[in-house]
Amino acid sequence: MAADTQTSFNALLKQIWPQRQIYDMLNYGMPFFALLRKDSNLAFKNNIAAGYGTTQGISSSFADAKANKQPESNAGFQFGAGQIYSFASVDRQLIRLSRGDARAIIGALDRAAQQAILGWKFECATQLWGNGGGAIGQVSSVSGVNLVLTNVDDVVKFDRNMTLQAAPDDGTSATGGPTAVRPGSVIVGSINRQLSATTYHLKPSSGNWTDSGNIPGLAVNDYLFRGGNYNAAINGVFSWIPASDPTAGDNFGGQDRSLDPLRLSGIKITATGFTPREAAMRIVREAIRNSASPTHLFENPTNFGDLQLELQQAGMQVVTKEAPAAIGTHVFGEPIDGIGFIGTRGIVKVYADDRVPSGNVAALQLDTWYLSGAGEFPSLVAEDGLTIMREEWTDSFELRVVGDLQLFCVAPGLNARATVS
Repeated sequence: MAADTQTSFNALLKQIWPQRQIYDMLNYGMPFFALLRKDSNLAFKNNIAAGYGTTQGISSSFADAKANKQPESNAGFQFGAGQIYSFASVDRQLIRLSRGDARAIIGALDRAAQQAILGWKFECATQLWGNGGGAIGQVSSVSGVNLVLTNVDDVVKFDRNMTLQAAPDDGTSATGGPTAVRPGSVIVGSINRQLSATTYHLKPSSGNWTDSGNIPGLAVNDYLFRGGNYNAAINGVFSWIPASDPTAGDNFGGQDRSLDPLRLSGIKITATGFTPREAAMRIVREAIRNSASPTHLFENPTNFGDLQLELQQAGMQVVTKEAPAAIGTHVFGEPIDGIGFIGTRGIVKVYADDRVPSGNVAALQLDTWYLSGAGEFPSLVAEDGLTIMREEWTDSFELRVVGDLQLFCVAPGLNARATVS
């Protein structure tokens, strides 16, 4: 019997995971990704123009209108391509021992590809709601093997065997960075995901957190990162709409947003102390006051559940369904379920996304956002045409899921974020 070859595995993998199936798998559980407009035109350098002021040749007097004429205000943002990799391995002996059993081989390849795609999906979902710095949690306390996160909802961003690094800042200027990660790294050994967890959320796979072989400098209030992500994540929603107004000297994609903080970095609202429904109404009111028209609210499931309960009790909840945005010629069949309420300018749709940092609500005018990729993203197809390759130092084959992408907003000032209880 002829042995299976790298070429035959490659053909099998393409049959098991065609690009359309990858797209379908990504949309489930990622409402923001699913609803975002997408294109495949990402370049090495990408220039985005955002107009934030009209021409000023305006007056009741012709002479004054002529004399006071000024060019419109435009902001120019320039960003390179970001990238997210997800690798998986298939043991060579496992394939050999199947002795040509196609079902066994397909099962091994299917499982490896599925896990790599899922890993890419979860990482992309996290980065889309980040601030570009790459942090996925903050240390509330650390003692021996026990580490408690500041926000329990961040536990969803961690997995067993994930390699973590730490830094005193979150990778952005908002917390005094970027500086550098602390020496060392830790592989996560166990995770306590219960909301009631108080003793620990994360434990290392070996030793104590601050052992010499782990992260000896780890301290309370440090930020945690997936290995290699410090100051290297794509521009998430909360990089375009930071928590506070940028100050003089700000440099976001080459633009000083302090020239007009609201229109260049979004509307920021403090709605703590309000009920969830009051907070949602306040967000919409403030957005409209600033000429914005939010169409979608995205919340962490904790905050979403509170809003849903209050809207139900008030008899104000609307059930919504929305089709995902097409990717090229691929149109999805399953709509995204959400709720809604009547805003000043019609229904505002609300979706739960578990990667939205809890305590924050994003009120977005969705047509001002788009996700751009360099060709299909993510994809199993490598540039040399091989989707599976021999690993050099282990007796296995490797497959790679890769996406080159970046998130863009053409009108930050038409979007808002709120801090809620």
